[in-house]
Order: sequence, then C-alpha cells, then structure tokens
Amino acid sequence: MAQLWTLSYRSSAASHCVPRNVRSALATFETDRHTDDMALVTITVDSAVRDELTQQAENRSRTLSEHLQVLAEREARNLRFAGLRADIDATDPQLLTEYENETAVWDSTAADCLLSDQSQASAQR
Repeated sequence: MAQLWTLSYRSSAASHCVPRNVRSALATFETDRHTDDMALVTITVDSAVRDELTQQAENRSRTLSEHLQVLAEREARNLRFAGLRADIDATDPQLLTEYENETAVWDSTAADCLLSDQSQASAQR
C-alpha cells in the first residue's frame, strides 16, 4: 500500500508536504502567524497523487496551492460546459431546427454585406 501524505498549504503562499504520521509544530506555527483569511488546509492523498501534483505545479512555476486552484477552476468550467451540452441535447428538435434556420438567415445577411463591400472595392479600382 502506498504511503499517505498530508498536503498542507495556504491559499496565498508556498506549499509544503509532511508525512501523515508526523504531527509537525510547523503547521501550528504557520496557522498562528497568518491572518484568518489565509487558513491552513490539510488534505490526505496517496503519495503518487502528491508527487504528480507537485511535479505538475513545478513544471508550470506554480505553488501547489496555485495549481490546485487552477485544477478546481478547470473542473468547475468543465461542469458548466457539461450542463450546457446537456441542455442543448435536451432541446426540442423543432426548436433547434428553428434556431438553425434563423441563424442561417442572419448569416446570409452578414454575407450579403460583405459581398457588397467587396464588389464596391472592385468597382472603385
């Protein structure tokens, strides 16, 4: 079984890792010397996951905290887009056809304007 590690980090500072079975005075110190808006959070992860996340963060010149924030934001974005895709898939086919027809009409209108601009430019030459 892989060793579990505790990742301790602050939202606006560099991260550090300590083994799960080690209760470090450093964690208490870091909580005490920072303001309340910089709460120390501890999560338990498999050492392979910890190593992968640390490597990814280092490759992108981020702290582990910054990297986890990026991953959380990316997942939230993915969930929003999945919801949008589900809503589109659940759209009544007749409404979707009406939307596509209306979009095609607007696109042809825009194309007419572009074509007339191009023909005017040719006429001026």
